[in-house]
Amino acid sequence: MEFSFISAIQSVIVCYGIGFLLVLGDIGNSFVILIFYRHRKSACSVYLSSAAIINMIYLSFNIPIMIQTYLFGEPTASSLVFYNLYLFISFAIVPSILMTIFGYLAYRQVKQLGTRIRPSRNNQNRFIVRRSDRELLLMIFTQ
Repeated sequence: MEFSFISAIQSVIVCYGIGFLLVLGDIGNSFVILIFYRHRKSACSVYLSSAAIINMIYLSFNIPIMIQTYLFGEPTASSLVFYNLYLFISFAIVPSILMTIFGYLAYRQVKQLGTRIRPSRNNQNRFIVRRSDRELLLMIFTQ
């Protein structure tokens, strides 16, 4: 009798408590994104806003799956289509998108470094920097 009561309380907490935390988390992350998006002057604000974006994506995609897993069982064990789709998204789509985004950001950073004014007395160092920039771009494009 006591175990069924505890199990019922646990299911109510999981269904409603985690859903409530999902809503509060999305609202809080939205506020953090709005506040730090306007003040993008320091590296800390950029880091916090990007962490809030990643946290919002994590909450929005993983909490509903966790609730569904608790209520209806493991979806990957019962549905082969869901399991294959989950594997494809996790191991093919997400890494490709992340590599493309970070590769583009590195390419843009290298181009900005090339437009900066460099002293003309250190020609040998300038050649080494540009050669390393080319090697970095080659490495990004081969990935």
